[in-house]
Amino acid sequence: MGATRASKPIAEKWGDRILSAGWVLLPLALVDGQRELDLDAIDLTLLLHLVRFWWERDNLPHPSKERLAKAMGLQPRSVQRRLARLEKLRLIKRHMRRDPATGRNMTSAYSFEGLIARGEQIADGLVATREARRLEREEVDE
Repeated sequence: MGATRASKPIAEKWGDRILSAGWVLLPLALVDGQRELDLDAIDLTLLLHLVRFWWERDNLPHPSKERLAKAMGLQPRSVQRRLARLEKLRLIKRHMRRDPATGRNMTSAYSFEGLIARGEQIADGLVATREARRLEREEVDE
């Protein structure tokens, strides 16, 4: 995403210069729910890199394992194992792609239905907790 599409508060915090290189949106429920999702720092970083390539809902990201590995300072085999783990946790789903002209395999695409569903559950809990705290503060103020 480009800086021109960034919200004003984001632009005010980070500045146009840094945002001109692009930015990524990651719901806080996924960061706050990291432990509940059984994600370690490498898993969360890998998801962040996958999401970095997901610009439109129906245009699934399809970076190569090599590109992800290079960005994270890992070996491609390590990225492959981590992707398999995220798939086993049902947070992502891999979709094989083939070149229609040659029939050869292309980089896999990844979807996030499981991550989104789990994130919604975590978000519900976070929102309920926030609302309960707000009500407690109102009672104290009365």
